[in-house]
This record gives sequence, C-alpha cells and structure tokens, in this order.
Amino acid sequence: MLLAFRDVGTEPLGAVRGPPSESVEAEPKLPRPRLTVQSERELTWSQIPEPRFRVVVPVGRGGETLVLTPDWNYLENTDDNKGQYDEAEYYFQKGFRNDLTPAERYALYLQYGNFQQYQRLCINTAIHHYLEGLNINGTLTEKEQLIRSLRRIANKRHSENTSDAVGWQLSRFIRELNRKGQPTADNSEKRLECLLDNPVTDAGRCVPSAFLAKKDNKEMVEGAGGTRHPEEQKALERVSNQVSEFQREERESRREREATKNSLETSLRQLKCHFTWNLLEGEKSLDDFEDRVCNQTEFQNSGFKATMYNLQAYIKHHRGQSEAALESLQQAEELIQREHADQAEIRSLVTWGNYAWVYYHMGRLSEAQVYVDKVKHVCKKFSSPYRIESPEMDCEEGWSRLKSGEKRTERAKVCFEKCLEKNPKNPEFATGLAISSYYLDTWPPSQHPIRALRQAIRLNPDNQYVKVLLALQLQKMREEGEGERLVEEALEKAPCATDVLRGAAMLYQKKNDPDKAIKLLKKALECMPNNAYLHCYIGGCYRAKVFQCQKMGEHEMYEKREELQKLIEQAVYYLKRAEELNRNLAHVCSHLACLYRQAGQYEEAEYYFQKEFSKELTSVDRQVLYLRYGNFQLYQMKCEGKAIHHFIEGVKINKESKVKEKIKNKLQRIAQTRLSKNRANPEALHILAFLQELNEKRQPADENSEKGLDSGHLVPSASLPED
Repeated sequence: MLLAFRDVGTEPLGAVRGPPSESVEAEPKLPRPRLTVQSERELTWSQIPEPRFRVVVPVGRGGETLVLTPDWNYLENTDDNKGQYDEAEYYFQKGFRNDLTPAERYALYLQYGNFQQYQRLCINTAIHHYLEGLNINGTLTEKEQLIRSLRRIANKRHSENTSDAVGWQLSRFIRELNRKGQPTADNSEKRLECLLDNPVTDAGRCVPSAFLAKKDNKEMVEGAGGTRHPEEQKALERVSNQVSEFQREERESRREREATKNSLETSLRQLKCHFTWNLLEGEKSLDDFEDRVCNQTEFQNSGFKATMYNLQAYIKHHRGQSEAALESLQQAEELIQREHADQAEIRSLVTWGNYAWVYYHMGRLSEAQVYVDKVKHVCKKFSSPYRIESPEMDCEEGWSRLKSGEKRTERAKVCFEKCLEKNPKNPEFATGLAISSYYLDTWPPSQHPIRALRQAIRLNPDNQYVKVLLALQLQKMREEGEGERLVEEALEKAPCATDVLRGAAMLYQKKNDPDKAIKLLKKALECMPNNAYLHCYIGGCYRAKVFQCQKMGEHEMYEKREELQKLIEQAVYYLKRAEELNRNLAHVCSHLACLYRQAGQYEEAEYYFQKEFSKELTSVDRQVLYLRYGNFQLYQMKCEGKAIHHFIEGVKINKESKVKEKIKNKLQRIAQTRLSKNRANPEALHILAFLQELNEKRQPADENSEKGLDSGHLVPSASLPED
C-alpha cells in the first residue's frame, strides 16, 4: 500500500504514531518536507530511486516499518531548501539511532555520505561517514561503492591541487585497503581523520584549517614584503613533506603493482584452462557458442557436470557476469571434491586456472595470485612450474572442446588419444574418443568409430548414450537389427536421459518412424521445455508426416484432409516455438514457409521465406533456401522468371552439393521445356550456356557438406524431401 501523511496544521512529519511504549512528543517539530513514503513490505531496496537512503520508522503495533525517499528534484528547485535538508537530516539521524543490521548500517553510511557530498557539499563530513561505513564487518566487494566514492573524491582533489594532502592520504588509504582486503590496522585512517579536521600537526598541536587555508591565497600568504608567519611557514613545509612522501609511496606502489601484474600475466598464460584454450576463437557470437554448449550438443547426462560448470563460468565471464562466473567455479570445485576425492588436486587445476583468470580480469590481483600459487604448488610435485602433462587435464580439455562444437572435435579427439596412451583401460578416456570419432566420421561411414564405440561400451557398459551412438553408426552401415536392440536396451536402463532420448529419436526418424521419434522427443521436452532444438526436431517429425500424407492418392488424401490439417498445425506450432526460442536456427523459417505454402497461405509463406533470407546461412543452407523459394515461385505463384532467377542464384554459390545438382536439374528441365516450344528461345539458350560453362569449372563435390543428420548431431537436415 502507498501511505500518505495527513496534512494537519503544524503536526510534524516526524510525529508518526508508533507503539504505545514509544514516546514521540519529544521529537523536534521541523518543517514538513515532500517525501515519498511507502511500506517497506512493498518496496525493495533496488526500487528506491537514486540517491537512496533507508530510514526505519516503527508504525503501529505490528512492527511495520517505512521506507522514506527524499524528492531531491523538489528540494533543489525550491527556495526552502534548507528546511527540506534539515528534515532529511532529522530522518537520517533517526535512522542512525535504530538497531540496524550491518548491511542496513552500511547502506545508511553510504547514502548519508552521498547526502553530505552532493546536497550539503560537506566533503569532509562525507569522507568521515564513508570511512565509518568501511569499518563495518563485511567483504571488500560489498564495500566497493564506498571505495569508489572515496576514490572519486581523491581524484577530484588531485585534479584541483596535485599537492592536496587529504587527496594523497585518501589514495594511500584505498591502496592499503585493496592490498589487505580490510581496513588497515596502522594509523593511516587516523592520520586521514586528523587531516580532515586539522590537516597539519606541529609539535603535537594542530594548526587550524582556516589558518592553513591561506596557503592558496598568494596575496594574503606572501603579504607585504613576501614574508610568511613562522607558524604558517612550518605548516606549509610540513604539508610539502607529507605530499612528497605520499607521491614517492604512490610511485613505488605503482611500480610494484605493474611488476606484480606483469609477473601474474606471465604465469596466467602458462596455465591450462578455458582461457588459454581460446574456445571462442572463430565464433560468430557468444550467443551461438552458449547455445551450442548448453542446448545443441546432446550428451548432457553423461557425468560431465564439472566440465559444464567450468564452461558456464567461461561464458558468464565473457558476458561481464564475473560474480556469477565465480559461483559456477565454486560449484565445479565442490563437485570435483565430492566425486573425485582421490584426484581432487589434479582435477581441480583447470578450475583453479579459470579462477585465476576471472579474478585477474576483475582487477583482484591478490586473489588471482592465490589460485596461481595453488596450481604452482601442485605442479611442483611433478617438477613443472604451472602446467603438467596429465591425462586428467587432457581429458578435461577434450570434453570442453567436444562440447564447444564441430570445429574443435578434431582437437578433442587428439586429447583423448593422448589420455589413452597413458591409460588405455580408462572408461572415461575411451568414451571421449568414441564420441569424438563418431562425430568426425565422414561419408561413406567407416569401421573406425564402431571399434572405438565397442571398446567404450566394454570398459563402461553403463554408458547408455554410447550404445545409442553405436546403434546409429550400425544403422549407417545397414546393420539395423543390432542397432535397434542397443537402443531399446539404452531406453530401458536410462528412460529419462535426454541425450539417450534424442539419439534414439534420431534413429527412429531415419527409420521413417516419426511417431516413435515424436514420443521420445516430447519426453525429453519435459526435462528441457525451453530447448529450441527439441521443438525444431518435433516440428520436423510432424512435417515428415505431412510429406507421408502427400504421397497418398488424391482420394485417400481427401478423406484424410482433416488429419493433414492437424499435422500442419502441429508442425507449425513446434517450429514457431523453436523460432521464438532461437531466431538463428537454420531452415526453421523456410520449413514454416513450405508448410504455409501447402496450406495455401501464400502471404505467410512469403513472410517466412524473406525472414530466412535475412539470416546468416552456410553455403549449403542458402542453396536449400534458393531451391525451396524457386519452387514456391514456380509452382504456387506461377512466376517462372522469378523461379529461374533464384535457381541461378543458388547455382552461383561456390559449393558443390547434392542440393546444387537438384537446382541445376530444375534449370535444365525449364530450358528444355521452353526449347520444345521455341527452339530459338533466348532465355532457354542462355540457361544452357550458363550450365555448360558451370560444368566446365566444376570442382569435385564436397561430400562433407551434406552430413546433416549423419554428423551425429540432431540438426535440421538440408537434404530432406524436396519442397
């Protein structure tokens, strides 16, 4: 609820009725300000407009409190500023008298300091309260706002007067605070407080600030004949000596920081971790990388949680979420301690390296050095300063690269091969090699992945995902009987594992059993409801069922027209949902366009075709799009000229593929049809000349361009039935 004070004559704002035991008659009667007053139960701290302050005022018997926020715009644009500031001062002081938690008291010191600095223009009082806030128990991170305020004041004083003693003492205090992580135990804070009130002491006696202020007034200081008062001369010399000392310490500290930073950078570059593996190199965007790591790659349930936490920390750091990155690293560290207690040190080296890099980029060099030293301590046991040749570390690198996508699969395979050279019977290493070999297998399929997959199953028969991959590889080799048995066994033993469900769905989709694939994918969707790829695969399966209906005779298709309409609606629903979740997925919009085309909704079809053209597509994906859009123009819109134009644009793409051959055949048929009617048709002759010239320049076809579903990743295929 929004509470408003009664406008009652001379009754002060401070006279809020509290519990019967609290006496409020003695409160001073101050002018009534314009303050926004809201119930604390309905207003969080982040909702209070800047600058904020929080004053706890008891209301009623239920212990309800109020949050008061001054209307600074009102205060600054009226003639009665002083009365308003006095009323704000009254509530600040009332807040200080309350029993506050450390966090509340810290916030109050910060906001009261801001009030003194920006409204009252009392810089020394502001510094005093910022320092009081720093004395409250808490981490350095929580006090960063106070430190920033003090640093701004110091920088401003330096810019106005390079010899300002308070500015130099502030800089020194902040430097020592950052170095030790807590308020300094020496006299630097006391000296700073002394300088705020009476900047220079002489023989134990403070020289008044008003007297010392004359040093900036040349006419008054140098006076007649240019002489100075002896006391003034001593004071100025004392200030000059202090400033010289501060400047010298600042130069030494700067050199020390630079040396420490350079040494730390050298050490960091030697660590084995995600930051030195350059996983983002060659990526179009961080969003694509994160999507591939978290959503596209199937093996989510195979015990690689520590790897995922490290990858999440790496991604969060690059998004500027350093604190969230540290939380992910902490989860990785705790998981390693729990699941690999006997190898915790070696398996934590990658995580510690990531810790060091995150702290380094946060500017917390001392904490970065702590983790560098932890890595160094472990590596020294193996006579190496910062990195060791360990199969466990190679294994972590292999999984990280494997999760990062196809471009890094080759390097991942090399990592697992190195691991198996040192420990050939390790189930985890064998599994990594088997998965990477499966993903790297090109067309035509070979026996090598089958050998690696069988070896992984022998060493770890409980890994159901590897069984599914073996089944898919056997299906490629036309050995479907054993493959189906393996899939059924995997589904029985891991009925809720999303990677197993997705792999099994792929097998049934290739087997032309979309109903079974849809059932498995919907089960996986229950665990991952916002996974765009699952929605895309389900939409693709419904689309395959639409194609099955279209192959029926006209009479049979007419009888099943309602079923066909429902299938189209289901396909559109899941594909649209996939587009909402990830607008960069290839083929989704062109699939939607084809479905709307089949439903006779040509405007919607045109809209989604143009939306697909606006995306960044691979060469083969763009060829597929030109083929589909050309067919749309040729058969639905009856615009043969536009169809020819888009077919030619698809053929011009310098990438040999099966799709390109289909487009060339389309152009060949169009030219022959035209020539059958008119042997001198100029456009038909031009098409044939163009195709002949293209064939003369033809390069060997790149079979890898048509891997599609055969790549091991369940992605929308470019080689689905022609639309």
